[in-house]
Amino acid sequence: MNIEQVILMLHIGGAVSVGLLVIFSFVSLIKRLVIFYKPLALCVAFGACFQMLTGLLLAVNDQNSESIVSFCTKLGIYLFFVLLVEALLFRQLMSTRLFPIRSVVSSLALGLIFIFITIFHYEI
Repeated sequence: MNIEQVILMLHIGGAVSVGLLVIFSFVSLIKRLVIFYKPLALCVAFGACFQMLTGLLLAVNDQNSESIVSFCTKLGIYLFFVLLVEALLFRQLMSTRLFPIRSVVSSLALGLIFIFITIFHYEI
């Protein structure tokens, strides 16, 4: 098993995990399970960062790499759902001041740094 296959397996496992976290986030928002909001916000943010990292590693490793527009489109769609969940959790936790803003922002910012590095890589 080569490194690309390991990264792909990690990426797929992460996608399933983050997908389940997003679904559970929506369920907890609908059922107002406030106790889960903060841990879910953290897990979704860390999972998103992990997914961006493994996805970018796969994109950089791919010898038949796709166009930068296609790459950014897929990443944009993914980030839309992650940011939607984070915004909804933030809105619900705003009154309690329990939202882990530093952790969430730093995780998503780290993922965005990876994105800019990859875009720069594509441009060279």
